[in-house]
This record gives sequence, structure tokens and C-alpha cells, in this order.
Amino acid sequence: MAYTPTVWASGDTIDATKLNKMEQGIAGATPMIVNASSTSPYTLDATFTEIYNALRTGIPVYILYALNAGSDWATQYDSRVLYCPVVYAYKYNDVYRVVATCQATFTVGGTSAVPLPAEFTFSAANATAYPTYLRRGYPNYTYSATDTALW
Repeated sequence: MAYTPTVWASGDTIDATKLNKMEQGIAGATPMIVNASSTSPYTLDATFTEIYNALRTGIPVYILYALNAGSDWATQYDSRVLYCPVVYAYKYNDVYRVVATCQATFTVGGTSAVPLPAEFTFSAANATAYPTYLRRGYPNYTYSATDTALW
């Protein structure tokens, strides 16, 4: 739900309802940053429920992943730090999934770097679990691959 600011006038009374409305607006404007561990199994530091509730209330959620300088993966990207927006979190057949997208630059087949939108899926066994990396796919079908490496 979009925040509607209060138009204050001289002499208005500040009360708990108006202060709570302001607090909710501030909380809704602040994105949730979820860190992914830099080693396998690439676990997120927020539970499925925390991520789901943030999205449900309109708070943007980003997965932050920092590549280690000098690693094989770091040399394949323009940036060593990636903020990937979480596009949805859902439950399907008793499995909890969190899906984020990223526009990363890859070197494909020894050719020059190619920007590809990639979709990253994390999975949790239950709602209170911390999701771990499951797979990467390319939704634009330029490259139809999934693999076991996070980035």
C-alpha cells in the first residue's frame, strides 16, 4: 500500500496514530537487504517468512552478494558486489522458494562479456528456515542453462 503523507498545519496535535503512520511510512521506504554467504551452500541470512512478509507489505527486498576479489567468479563480473531484487517468494508442494533477478555480465565461450538477466532461486524446507541456493536460470532463453554455482 502506498504511503499517503500527512499534511500538517500549525496547531495540529501529534498523537500515537499519526506517529505510527509515519513510522510505517519510513519502514516501507527502507529496503530489506539480505546477505548471501560467499561459500557453498550460499545461505541467505533471513528466513523465508521474513522475506515473504517484507514483500507482502510492500518493502523491497534485495539479495546482496559480494564476490571475493581475485576469485574465478569475480573476474567474470563488472562489479564485485551485486544487489539482486527479490521478485517473489512462494510456497509450492511444501517447498519454500525465493527468486531474485540480476543483470550480470558473463564471459560466454571465450567471447566478450555479455550482459544476461539471470534468475536465482533459493529454497527452504519450511517457513522459518534460511533459504539456500538452488539454481540459476536465464529467463530470456538466450542461454537455457541452470547450474550449481551461485554467481
